[in-house]
Amino acid sequence: MVTTDAGLTWRGPQGPWQSMFAWLPVRDIHGHRHWLRKIYRRERNKYVMPFQGWEYGTIFDYLRDT
Repeated sequence: MVTTDAGLTWRGPQGPWQSMFAWLPVRDIHGHRHWLRKIYRRERNKYVMPFQGWEYGTIFDYLRDT
C-alpha cells in the first residue's frame, strides 16, 4: 500500500469490494463455496483488458481491506 502526498491510497490493481447476494454457488479467495448468502466481490484487475473476472470474499476480507 502506497500513500501519495495528495492523501490518496493505492491498494493495488483490484477494484473496491461490492456487496452482492450469491444466487449461484461461488468460490471465494480462500477456496470455500458460498451460496444463498451475502458476500462481497471485486474485479481482479480493472486496468487490464480483457476483463479478468471477479474475486469473491467474506465480510472479513472486506474489513481487512478497508
